[in-house]
Amino acid sequence: MTDAPRKNLFRRWLPSGKVSAVPVLSNGATPAKRGGGDIIAFAIETGMQSRQPPTIPTKADIGQAEQIAGLQADSLDPGAATERLLEMVRRFPASERMQILAARAIEKSRHRDSAMAAWTGIEKRFPNSHEATRMSLRWLARERGVTVAADSLKRRFPVMPLTYESLLLYARAHEEVKLLDESDRGYEELITQFPQREEPYVAFATSLRARGEFWRASDILIRAESQLGATTALVKLHSAVNLDLHELKSILPGEDAAHAGNAVLGRLLGDLAQGRAWQAGHQGEFCGHVLMINGSLGSGGAERQFVNTAVGLQESVREARPAGDHDVVGPITVCCRSLQSRKGADFFLADLRAQDIPVWEYSVFEPYGGRQRFSSVREYRDLMRFLPHQMVEGTERLTDVLRHFAPDVVHIWQDGSILATGIAALMAKVPRIVLA
Repeated sequence: MTDAPRKNLFRRWLPSGKVSAVPVLSNGATPAKRGGGDIIAFAIETGMQSRQPPTIPTKADIGQAEQIAGLQADSLDPGAATERLLEMVRRFPASERMQILAARAIEKSRHRDSAMAAWTGIEKRFPNSHEATRMSLRWLARERGVTVAADSLKRRFPVMPLTYESLLLYARAHEEVKLLDESDRGYEELITQFPQREEPYVAFATSLRARGEFWRASDILIRAESQLGATTALVKLHSAVNLDLHELKSILPGEDAAHAGNAVLGRLLGDLAQGRAWQAGHQGEFCGHVLMINGSLGSGGAERQFVNTAVGLQESVREARPAGDHDVVGPITVCCRSLQSRKGADFFLADLRAQDIPVWEYSVFEPYGGRQRFSSVREYRDLMRFLPHQMVEGTERLTDVLRHFAPDVVHIWQDGSILATGIAALMAKVPRIVLA
C-alpha cells in the first residue's frame, strides 16, 4: 500500500475522544443515556402497553425483519437497523426471533453495555435459546473472564442433562467457553442417545472442522451417513471437509491432517523467514517508528508495564536521549486488538492520551487493507485458512497497515498478541520484531 490510507482503513483513538456507533431510539434516547440497559426489554414493555393486542408474526413479518438485518450487514447504518428492528419487537413483543434479530443489530452497533444487557435479557425470557445462551456466555467472558463464564455454565448444568434440547444446548454452550472436552462429551452422548437425529452430527462435525480437526469431522460424518443415509446437509458438509483434506494434502504432502495447524504454521514461518537474515543483521544509527502491540489496555500488571514502556519511549523522543545504543526519533504508536471487547479494556487509555501517543484498534481495520488484490497476505491465503481464527484475524487486518506505515520496530506483548500479530509483522517485513 504505497498510496495514502483510505479514510476507513482504521480507526484512531485520539486525545479528543473515541468514535463509536450507538443505536438511537425514535424518541432521541440512546442506551448510554439510559445507563446502557436492556433496550429490547424497553421495546417489549412499550409494545405490551400499546392499545393493539400482541399478535404472532407471519412468515412475511419474519422475512421483513431478516431483510433489515441483512441490509445492516451490507449497507444500513447500525443505529437505523436497530431502531427498525426494535419497532418490530414492539409490534411482536412475544416473538423470540424478533428479539434475536434486534440483539444482533445492537451487537453490530458496538455498544458494549446494551449488547450484553440485550442478550442476557433474551436468555432470561427464553432460557432454551441456544444463541442467547451462547452470546450471554460470550459477553460474560469478555467482561469478567472465561473462568467466570465457565463457572456460570457449571452452575446451570451441574450434571449433563438427559433431554435432547438441553443436551444439545449443553454441548454448544461448553464449546462457547472453550471447554472442548466436555462439549465433545455432550455431542457424543447426543449421537449415542439420538442416533437418528441429524443436527448433532452436523453441529459436532462443524465444530471439529472449525478447530482444524478434519479427520475427526470426517469420521463423525461417516457415522452419520451410516445411520441416516446421504442427506443433503451431510453430503454438503462432508464434501467441504473432504475438500479441506484434499487442499491440505496438496499444500503439505505427507503431513498428518490431525496436526494440520502445527504443520501449516511451520511451513508459513519457514517461508517468511527466508530473506530475513540481512534484516536481522542490519543496524541503523537510530530507531525510527516504534509500534507496540497488545490485546487491550486493561488494568493488569502486564498492561501497566506496556504503557510505562510506551511512555518512556515517548519521553526519549521528546528529550532527544537515546534508548540503549540508539537514538529514538519516533513516532511511538500503540495498537491493540480492541478497547471495547470487555469492560475496562481501555483502563490505561488516558495515560497514553496524556502523552499524545496515538492508539489504534486493529479489530476494526479493513481486512487486507481494503485492497485484497494487492495485499501482502494474498499469496498465503491457502495456508491461512488452516490456522486459528485469532491468528487469521490479526494477520488479515494488520499486515497491510504495518506494510504501509513501515515501522522500524514492532514490539508485541503477551502470548495472545504474539499468536495473533506475529505473522502479520513477518509478512509486512518489519526489520525488528520483539516478542515479550
